[in-house]
Amino acid sequence: MRKKTIVGERAGRIIRFHRDLKDMTREKLAEQSTLSTGYIGQVERGERTPSLEAIYKIAVGLDMDAMVLLEEITEESLPPIEEFVKKNRPEEN
Repeated sequence: MRKKTIVGERAGRIIRFHRDLKDMTREKLAEQSTLSTGYIGQVERGERTPSLEAIYKIAVGLDMDAMVLLEEITEESLPPIEEFVKKNRPEEN
């Protein structure tokens, strides 16, 4: 079983939102994006984090700009850099 990621979970929610908005089935999105229905389902459930190539193919399937989809996925999905650095910086003596 794959470990879920923040980006993967957000990608799934955003992709599902756009698919529902366009009243598309998973099967139709899979056909139009040249990906499998199973893969689309795994992405939407956050079980798989799509690669950049998969995001591009899904955007084509959704008839939208890949950069817009990528921006929506990454927007606010990662902690601010200061928070990340503080959390991951080694303790100072």
